[in-house]
Amino acid sequence: MKKIASIFALLFSAILFSQLTVFSQGDQSAKWIRVQSDDGEFSIEVPAKHTYFYDKDGFEVTKKSKNYRLQKMSMLNAYSENTLVSFESYETKKNGLDAVYEYDKAFAKNAKVSDFNHYGAAIKQILVKTDEYYCVRQYFYSKTRTYILTAASRNGETAVAKRFLDSLIFKTDTTEKPNPDAVLFSSLKGTQVDINIAIKNDKNKTRKDNTSKTPIEQDKNVSKLILVNKPAPSYVAVARMNAVQGAIQFEVIFGENSFIPKIEVEKSLPDGLLRQAVFALLRVKFLPKEEAGKAVSTTRTIEYNFLLY
Repeated sequence: MKKIASIFALLFSAILFSQLTVFSQGDQSAKWIRVQSDDGEFSIEVPAKHTYFYDKDGFEVTKKSKNYRLQKMSMLNAYSENTLVSFESYETKKNGLDAVYEYDKAFAKNAKVSDFNHYGAAIKQILVKTDEYYCVRQYFYSKTRTYILTAASRNGETAVAKRFLDSLIFKTDTTEKPNPDAVLFSSLKGTQVDINIAIKNDKNKTRKDNTSKTPIEQDKNVSKLILVNKPAPSYVAVARMNAVQGAIQFEVIFGENSFIPKIEVEKSLPDGLLRQAVFALLRVKFLPKEEAGKAVSTTRTIEYNFLLY
């Protein structure tokens, strides 16, 4: 039975997430590199040690009861000197970006919201400062693509965050030749995300969250995992039409590099909702758990609820 379940899980993952790929740069001689979209429109400096995620089909977001697909998704995450830096890029209509921005603004309590221009891009910014973390999210849109930048730390604005955000170059004229010193998105290599199906028969059984406080967590040398941004998955039309409701539950490894390398699906729903939930999960921005100042991986149970009103 275990063998059959394993084969089913592999087939399910291959079909549902055939485009789900993470790209990870190997060791680099420089600590930072410049990466650039293939059309030359967007480029930015990032730590050489990072993960890069690409998916052709993407996912959907909802604004005013209408769904917008965010496709040809590129996402780079890095955790350097106790600082998370990340960018996301999507091909979508402006309403798709607006839907993400409006949700994030509602999620970010007591945030400072501002607007400014940079290289001709009209950027919306959400700045959050709490006792636990500092996070900046910037959103802007070109004729066909949207971009989202994130920088976060436990200790306010850091040199890494500042360098990342200040290095952004956005070109409205894409007829110019790409920067020959930059790494194109299409040149990045990678491996698949590890997604396993582990549906539980006992619906009343709840896995203990191992990020809850334990004696070692109370140690001053241990800093807990912090989710600085947690996207919510939207309904897709077919699931809404079929009145699908319920919860999707995952057991998730939150990696030391601010990327999620492994997901176990413990509860699922049909009609495209699982894919929506997986993409919401992969887009979570977090500061990894730290022990004695060193980032470490940790496991946590995450649940998304789909309710029709």
